Amino acid sequence: MVKASTTTYLVFSIILLASLSHAQTTVTLDLSDHTQLIYDEVVTLSKGDTLELILKENPSTGYIWQILDELALPSQLTLRASQHVASENRRGAVGTAGVRKFLITAIEEGEGEFKIVHGRSWEIKAKLERGEDVSESVGKVIRFKVSAEVPDKGL
Repeated sequence: MVKASTTTYLVFSIILLASLSHAQTTVTLDLSDHTQLIYDEVVTLSKGDTLELILKENPSTGYIWQILDELALPSQLTLRASQHVASENRRGAVGTAGVRKFLITAIEEGEGEFKIVHGRSWEIKAKLERGEDVSESVGKVIRFKVSAEVPDKGL
């Protein structure tokens, strides 16, 4: 039987504490009332953090928010989920508005911007297949910065 030395325990403890020192956080960016194309501020994330992006949407009109493969997220970010959340509807009516929630995770250091398209998915895909420009469908431009160091988040 091999006995672990005090040094081994100390090294293991340091590694464990280092891994726990950055609790991954979710940064919520609610743009449901933001009307400008470009969001003015740079969204700052640490590696491993998740950005929850919220935008108004009414999919019954055919217009939805999309992050297209052709307008891919930069390599620093990955899309984890995209979901429409309907507004509360006491009368049971269908086709009511709500919000689109994107969950985007920061996976590596860097900075840049990404574009989110607002439109009818079939029209945008048809334009892309024909090689046409879809820049008029870009509804939001978000600038970001992903840092390796952990900013003080009040923990």
